[in-house]
Amino acid sequence: MDSHQLEDAVDTDSPENPVAEPPPLEPSASTGQPAATDPLLGPRPATLDTCRDEIYHLYISENKTLAEVRETLKRDFDLDVKPKPLKTKLGKWGYSKNLKRGDALQIIQTKARREAQGKQSAVFLRGRVVDIDKVARHAKRAGLLHPQQQQTALPDESRALVATRDVVCITPPPSLPGSLPVIQQWRVPEKILVDVDALIRGMFEARSWRPNGHDLLIRSSWSQTSESITLERFRANLNNGSDAARRSDFGVAFDYWKAAFIQVETLVKAEYHDVIPNLVQRINDLNAEGQGDVAARLKTHIAECCRTFAALTKTNSSRLSILRGLGQLDMAHMVDVEEKILRCFKELFEDECYLGPLYYNSFVMMINTARRRLQRSPWIGFDECLPDLSRLDALFGPWDRRTLDVASLRVEILILRGRLGEAEAEARAFVDRADAVQNDEWQRFYNLTRACFFLGSAQYALRKRGEAIESLSDAQRYEVELSKLNDFGIFTGEKVRIKIYLEALKDENWARTEAPGEC
Repeated sequence: MDSHQLEDAVDTDSPENPVAEPPPLEPSASTGQPAATDPLLGPRPATLDTCRDEIYHLYISENKTLAEVRETLKRDFDLDVKPKPLKTKLGKWGYSKNLKRGDALQIIQTKARREAQGKQSAVFLRGRVVDIDKVARHAKRAGLLHPQQQQTALPDESRALVATRDVVCITPPPSLPGSLPVIQQWRVPEKILVDVDALIRGMFEARSWRPNGHDLLIRSSWSQTSESITLERFRANLNNGSDAARRSDFGVAFDYWKAAFIQVETLVKAEYHDVIPNLVQRINDLNAEGQGDVAARLKTHIAECCRTFAALTKTNSSRLSILRGLGQLDMAHMVDVEEKILRCFKELFEDECYLGPLYYNSFVMMINTARRRLQRSPWIGFDECLPDLSRLDALFGPWDRRTLDVASLRVEILILRGRLGEAEAEARAFVDRADAVQNDEWQRFYNLTRACFFLGSAQYALRKRGEAIESLSDAQRYEVELSKLNDFGIFTGEKVRIKIYLEALKDENWARTEAPGEC
């Protein structure tokens, strides 16, 4: 969807239309800081006011009942609130599921104005799709339409309109001409991409995804830490399964893949922003590795888990619609759909100014897109899709996470392309950069682990036995130190591969044999 197709129903630059936003977290009386329970997200609220974002998400975005909202507040925040105080707060904040007179008037005025400009309209009220015909009937009953224009549903422009950002209008994607036959298999990817666009815009507009106030990162889920750990372990189990299959160890491969399939049941419920791109990428990775049957089964399993979850919770969000759509998608379209999903995330995170290019999450979207291009197109050079390291050094410093991410990706791709001498040289430089990280032990050990793993992998393939043992052992040691700080399971797959490499390196005849699991 083009950027010009998104139009707020209110002029966001106008000082006459201020928008009330959820307040920042309020400090507790005892410590001056909010109550902390989540190690990544930091302080967690313990009052209705500081739970305001979560209440909005549950009550408005997820369409939960008051009883379900109260149950979640009690379970997740140990906040026991009676119905009356909660209703009072909802009224004060304007969190209503009912269509207000002002909302109806704004919707029909905006729709009429856009129709006069020759534009179609899809309308969202507080992040939820609006049935415009239902709004027109409500407006007619409420007397909001001009007496002489009841049949055409034009608004009475003499009424004052106080516009808010609660109402958002977008131009829906154009449909194909009726004279052309529409093949069903092409409707599915189009629907998925529309849902992805709506999901990203809706989550930012509803502030369910928003900057967390530090480090130029976003918070996209109250359970972001646990969801990201589950995602890392899911990826590791799939990778370990593929490695085992390449060694013809199919019993082990089955166990790893089974664990990954079980983790899907958790991931389909997750709101963490990185889940959908990763699920799609992992399906394509399995298919590219020659595990087409496993890839197709995973795609179907994701869709079935979504259908089960939607039926149990009686919800039908864009997130679930996207993942259910994968089950109907032909594998032949998956790579193209993945590329478009990644492009949509990158453009909306950065170019649409939800975050801007300096936000680290925007940078990660760019890196993810670049990684897939470089993996699939060996003729593409680094300068075509990656920023120059010297420029990043000048902008952020040689030890910034952005600079280190680019250094890491360059080595990863050089190994993949068999340019092992260059990979070893750049991996050594990467180790030096990582070792120089200051005032952030987690980043230091994280980058040392991956740098030494890449260096050892290149040396292993180059048959440099002693150096490979030293580098891989260093990677093991740094991963242990990283786990002491936070065991997110990031290097689960790498740990398995390091163990296999080191076992092979114990063989005195290793250099004269084909080593298992070689890069």
